Amino acid sequence: MTNLFIKRISSYLLGIFILVIFIIATLLFLGSISNYGVAERGTKYVIPENYSGWICVNYNSDAAPLLEDSDGFMVVNTIGQNMVRTSSPMLIGKSYDKFYNIIDNVLVIDEDLRIGGGITVNDEKSLTHMFWVSTGKIKKDYLKYINNNLKDKDKLCTGRWN
Repeated sequence: MTNLFIKRISSYLLGIFILVIFIIATLLFLGSISNYGVAERGTKYVIPENYSGWICVNYNSDAAPLLEDSDGFMVVNTIGQNMVRTSSPMLIGKSYDKFYNIIDNVLVIDEDLRIGGGITVNDEKSLTHMFWVSTGKIKKDYLKYINNNLKDKDKLCTGRWN
């Protein structure tokens, strides 16, 4: 009777051990893939305060300066420019963007900015990333400035709307 009891306990403990190993392996796997989509790099856009309009960046542009690097972010300063040209490559894959205004010579995160849609077009050498943002009512801006205008290239990258 004692041997049968020991065999059952051993079998039971082995089952628990296997279950614990399976749970640990599953948690390790889930932990590793949960960071898979986390971007570690991105772009800082410096834009005028209360800006609504197009942001356009032409990457891989010959003879244009490289974008500044700030803490792993490429810095795109759009102030005074409808089209920023750079010889830097465009970030491909997972990345994230931050938007800043310059207020009293200090970079401040733009809390009011809403990001609309956009497109990226390429020619043989460069990529142009175009998207629009709004600090006002995003749906109203879409209907007024974007709806039915994406087919007209002359209405893209026109800069500030307001």
